[in-house]
Amino acid sequence: FPTLVTGSLAGAFVPDDGVIDTHGLLEALQREVRAQGGEVRLRAEVLRVERGPGVHRVTLASAERLEARHLVFAGGAWSARVGALAGLAMPVEPRRRHLALLESPSAPTAEHPVVWRLDDEVYFRPESGGALASPCDEEAWPPEVPPTAPAQLARLGELLAGLAPSLASAQVRRAWGCLRSFAPEREFVVGGDPR
Repeated sequence: FPTLVTGSLAGAFVPDDGVIDTHGLLEALQREVRAQGGEVRLRAEVLRVERGPGVHRVTLASAERLEARHLVFAGGAWSARVGALAGLAMPVEPRRRHLALLESPSAPTAEHPVVWRLDDEVYFRPESGGALASPCDEEAWPPEVPPTAPAQLARLGELLAGLAPSLASAQVRRAWGCLRSFAPEREFVVGGDPR
């Protein structure tokens, strides 16, 4: 990969690895829910969750009440709040991370791999004709859309300077803060809950 600084101690190339198209995945899940007769509600604030032995009731801010045999808590950064509505502890902590979409003549093309340096964590990969890069920051953050911290973008430039110098001075097409959520042991929180 000619963009990289030479002299690295070791690396791993995983040709079968990939990146999830999150938007495409969510669109496909919504289509499947609708095809099975389900409904997708966006921006429907949940005010109350009453768990029952055979049926659960959910009250929305619109005062509408919904009933279901099963509940799936998929609140991401908001999981602890949603769990609390049902009287359940959901030990999920949101953390702010930064991403930047970079433009550079030496940006990786679609056939290039994701490059992730593990010692002082920084990564970049091909995205939309440029490079999507992150300084892999993790700052505890409340469940709300976080602002972008200019200091993290400066840090990204410093980290890239030692990995892929041509990207360190690339033009930033767009930058944003986002939330990543973690359980305390950093394992996925998935599957049936005996509670």
